Amino acid sequence: MTTLWRVDRGTLHPWPLRQRWAPRPPKADPGLHSEERRARRERWYAEVYWPWKRAVTGCL
Repeated sequence: MTTLWRVDRGTLHPWPLRQRWAPRPPKADPGLHSEERRARRERWYAEVYWPWKRAVTGCL
């Protein structure tokens, strides 16, 4: 996957506008209880989204 970014005053912004370059969270499973859905989503952010975000921004 290729990502494009523009830098404005030291802040990264996806480019072109109105495009999402970040990974999308999985759809909620209606068969799970709300606590299970929340835990699944938090796990996804911890394992997928935040590592991706750190890699893109160059933060360790």
